[in-house]
Amino acid sequence: DVKAILENHDVFEVPFGPEMKALAGEITFGLGLDDEEHHRQRELMQKIAEPGDIDAVLANVRRTTKGLISDSNGRIDLMKGYITPLLTEACLTYFGLDCDDPDAFAEWGVAISDTLFADPGGTRLEDRKLAFAGAKRLNSVIDWSIAKMERSPDPATLLGRMIGLRHSNETLSDGTVLSEFLTDARIRAVLVGMVSGTVPTTTLAAGHAFEALLGQRGGLHMLREAASTDNRDRVREIVLEAARVKPVGFPGHFRYVNRDFTLTGEGATGHSFKKGDTVMVCTMSALSDPDFLDSPYAFRPGRIVDPAFMFGHGHHACLGRHLATEIMTEAFLQLFRLDNIRPKSRWQMMRTMGPFPYSYPMLFDPKSAPDGQSMMTIAVPLDAGQAPKVAARLRDDLGNPAKGEISNAFENTGVIHTASMTVVELMSGEERKPTLLIELNADGTPQSILKS
Repeated sequence: DVKAILENHDVFEVPFGPEMKALAGEITFGLGLDDEEHHRQRELMQKIAEPGDIDAVLANVRRTTKGLISDSNGRIDLMKGYITPLLTEACLTYFGLDCDDPDAFAEWGVAISDTLFADPGGTRLEDRKLAFAGAKRLNSVIDWSIAKMERSPDPATLLGRMIGLRHSNETLSDGTVLSEFLTDARIRAVLVGMVSGTVPTTTLAAGHAFEALLGQRGGLHMLREAASTDNRDRVREIVLEAARVKPVGFPGHFRYVNRDFTLTGEGATGHSFKKGDTVMVCTMSALSDPDFLDSPYAFRPGRIVDPAFMFGHGHHACLGRHLATEIMTEAFLQLFRLDNIRPKSRWQMMRTMGPFPYSYPMLFDPKSAPDGQSMMTIAVPLDAGQAPKVAARLRDDLGNPAKGEISNAFENTGVIHTASMTVVELMSGEERKPTLLIELNADGTPQSILKS
């Protein structure tokens, strides 16, 4: 039934067309349509995407993750401090949008997406006010970016490519002339839709996938093991299986029924619908259906899921599924390869903002500059015959200040501020015990310092 409904857009309409138009202005983004305009916009988006885009976006994601992790000092929030910022940076760069407040940009997208996809009845009035306020600001950013791109087109961006097509003689497959089709209003509508389908939706997908891993015995261990060996393919398989267990459309997608209809055909239940019904198409249920998948309640990374309902289905299936999958794979790969990455609390739950994952604090053992410092004293017992030799090596070979091999070793830890090594005699009753005394002032806990 899920497959049949999602493939029959002539009867089961998407519910957010009016909101799409109201939020973007004169033109409705194609996701809110089921007509020729939808097909033209979809073809346009396929036209402006190029084969090398995923590699360029992932290079951006790697730079961003490196900075976020380096600046976190061993404390990082999976959602608001990691996933959402890296998605926002990737979106702004790839789309070609000029916004000086990335955090606000992400919040505008969340507010818009919440109203579009989580309020089919249009009853949450306060949330809708936030969405329209966010859309007003997002539209301003897009209009400014269009004007800026007209002056200096950047063909590495989606907006730059649309501007380029606007000044070309190219057409779509149905003969639509792009120089006439690509008005500012239509470009704005396309970008509003793409933003709302990128940052908030992929944030939601990543958050749901992580929650699914938390619910699997050994799920996080499986992810850490794959990431620590830099096994990108395995990480991707784990992410996709987690997305199946708890898909972004949780529990499914709303549709309006525009006429009386009965499901018929192979595998159909014969369920009847009345004109005006609102239907919840439960893709999550379909993804756990034993008639659809073998052992659906077992967590099996690498399984083939077709149709992949976690990315939608039919002519509203997600065009950016491969890019979103690779971004999530890269994000989890970089984060879960960190030493001792773990939830801050064993019992903590994901905090949400409406339906969107918002905060999940995590800790890891940083290679440098963690929160806090430790003073350590290490006493290494020596035999009486060893003490003079060790003292001579400290004086002649290692130096004061340290030089050569030992200096490089301290520097490469990235955490040690000061260190001293001295041969002393400690008293134990009447007995003198030769001892190598090592004193350290370093960033981190004693355990992490010793590990470095």
